[in-house]
Amino acid sequence: MGSLLLLAAGILGLVRFRQLRSGLRYLVGLVWFGLAVQLAADKVAELFSSNHFLFPFWFAGLVGLLTMVYHRGLPAGRPRQLMSAVAGAYVAYALFRGIFLFKLI
Repeated sequence: MGSLLLLAAGILGLVRFRQLRSGLRYLVGLVWFGLAVQLAADKVAELFSSNHFLFPFWFAGLVGLLTMVYHRGLPAGRPRQLMSAVAGAYVAYALFRGIFLFKLI
């Protein structure tokens, strides 16, 4: 059911893409990213017993795309810089944890 809702929202976003403000365009990208992760998680769960491997990468992509969405809405200056720094640190932590916790390297 969740995949169908994401697919419907993504299609509606693509249909209206040119009429959306730039921040909402990033949100359409976030919806398609969510759909891709949902499909990948379903496939990993089908092949293996656990799909905890995807969580750090999903969170990193989610935070990165949400940072782009909010970057358009926040006023320039300190709040924007602080949000970018916090999001960047979190993405680095999530990827580091995902790579080394699951011994991908």
